[in-house]
Amino acid sequence: MKKIQSIILLISLTLFLPGLVLAENTVEPYASISAIQDSNLYRLDSKINTASLPSTLSKSDTIYQTAVGLNVDWMASRQQFLVNASLTDNRFEKNKNLNNTGQNLSAIWNWLIGSHVNGRIDIKHNVALSDFANTYNLQSSEKTVDAVSANGNWQFHPDWRVGYAIEEYKVSYGNQTQAFLERQDQTHSFNVDYLVNSGSRVGLKFSQLDSHVPNNYGFDNQYTQNSYLVTTLWNVSGKSNLNAEAGLVKRKYQDVTKNGYDGLNMNVTYDLQATEKLAFKLDASHGVSASDDVFGLDRKTTGASLGVNWSVSQKIFVNAGVNHQISDFLNTTQKYSETYDSVNLGLGYKPHRNLDIGLNYSQSRRDSDLILRDYKSDKISLSLAVKL
Repeated sequence: MKKIQSIILLISLTLFLPGLVLAENTVEPYASISAIQDSNLYRLDSKINTASLPSTLSKSDTIYQTAVGLNVDWMASRQQFLVNASLTDNRFEKNKNLNNTGQNLSAIWNWLIGSHVNGRIDIKHNVALSDFANTYNLQSSEKTVDAVSANGNWQFHPDWRVGYAIEEYKVSYGNQTQAFLERQDQTHSFNVDYLVNSGSRVGLKFSQLDSHVPNNYGFDNQYTQNSYLVTTLWNVSGKSNLNAEAGLVKRKYQDVTKNGYDGLNMNVTYDLQATEKLAFKLDASHGVSASDDVFGLDRKTTGASLGVNWSVSQKIFVNAGVNHQISDFLNTTQKYSETYDSVNLGLGYKPHRNLDIGLNYSQSRRDSDLILRDYKSDKISLSLAVKL
């Protein structure tokens, strides 16, 4: 992955650094503070006696966050560079062993050559506290995710284009007790699309994913997944569009041939700008996927979510969402299913163009076939962000 990142950086500097000096740009530093109250920080089952927890640990807690960051939107000739970088200091009122500093970096280059060749290069780095819902321990562990992707498309005819993409993904943990969850993925994909004047398109996509779990000794630790998909982007109207892909997915493990998956994967997203102030987003999915923080490589999930954004006025904003998901874990020593539900409601107030105040509430719940895996958590947060 480091080799690919170095090549991308070298090409960027060689071709476009001179143009950056004269480019129109937006550089926006910001800072924020937040207070978050979580009723079930460790995602514990209600049957667990919290009195048995170590005296240094508390089921509920208040987290105080202080963040500083930078947003950059920089044009160099016809090339666009987007950067977001931030550091977040997290301080826990009771569980002080969890205090940490989060890191996030996202760098995107939307590149264009001539009128018919374009693409995107995307580099991401994130360090945050790992998810307690699946750790089976109460120890602090930083989770690091590194991802780099590059794609290119060539419109060789007014109605047709072809494309290629490569992506590398790596997740690692600071705590050795979670080393068996570390994963490295590499994906290659090819696409051919038929383009419609309205902006809609339909196409075929083939992708090959090679995944390796290097520290999962004694179990299947490497697989190849081939996907044969039909893709479409349909501009239903001037205010709505439908983005979908569906097709056959075949996953085969290197070590144990009986494990794997052969079935249908589907993802559908529908966006609707109902009015100038009201927007809806509906997502539905079905299929197998790898999941961070979850032991059990074959996780077949069916789910749907709905999000709503409402601009009440120029200064007041409301957002809400619901999510329902059913997961079947197929290739573990004990096959089981889990249902996950969540709701969220947010209120934003913008008294000044450089000042944002937010109040958010969310609830998450899991019901599992396994004992001591059920949980319910309520979270409320208040935040203040300033653009400098």
